[in-house]
Amino acid sequence: MTPSSKPQIVPPANHLRTAICILYWSVGLVVLIESCLFVFSASRGHAFAKSGMPQLIRPILGGSEIIAALLFLVPRERSAATLCSSSSPSLD
Repeated sequence: MTPSSKPQIVPPANHLRTAICILYWSVGLVVLIESCLFVFSASRGHAFAKSGMPQLIRPILGGSEIIAALLFLVPRERSAATLCSSSSPSLD
């Protein structure tokens, strides 16, 4: 059999794009939910207290994770940098 006669299995672009989108949103939502639980759950607070780290670290770490997860979920086309650069007046 020659290499050109082998059938090539290529997933359709639509299915691949859909799968990546589902994976992207799943990861973002899981990180967001777990970060919110880390910051706002009393049981997680008690577990964190056993780590010996200062209690101030918990809201800072959890808050930064929440912000990162929200930025992860914002599509690139709608990011703050794009909005700022597209709304700036032109000098022409």
